Amino acid sequence: MYFRKNVKLSKQIADRTVTVESQKLLLEINKQYLSDPTLFAIYKDYPGRDQLLKDPKFLDKLKALGYLKLNVFEIVFAALPTEGSSYKAWEAYFEDSLKRCPVLVEELSAQREIYDSHLIAAYDRWFEKQPKTPRYRPC
Repeated sequence: MYFRKNVKLSKQIADRTVTVESQKLLLEINKQYLSDPTLFAIYKDYPGRDQLLKDPKFLDKLKALGYLKLNVFEIVFAALPTEGSSYKAWEAYFEDSLKRCPVLVEELSAQREIYDSHLIAAYDRWFEKQPKTPRYRPC
């Protein structure tokens, strides 16, 4: 009985540790936004985004931020148990990020093999939910 309780408690502590560490990584992303608010242009609805993207150096910074976000999601999806509200919240945040950040979709589409299978599975689930555009078929 004590062994089972110890295992359960250890699992809860490990899950909590993953959650806390993930939140710390989100704070790092927020620090990037604070240091350069134009990085919000990672979101396609950011005002003036098109003008900012004309600068190749800025585009590189935006891609770097996208990679940072993907690395956070990769850690979360690799370590966080799939059951529970924490996982659902992270998955919702991930899906929102994919919907609003084209750089994330471009990277995951082009480089599937370098990312963890759990992250790719979450991406595939999101992708399947997306409306499919009908293709023109000539007569």
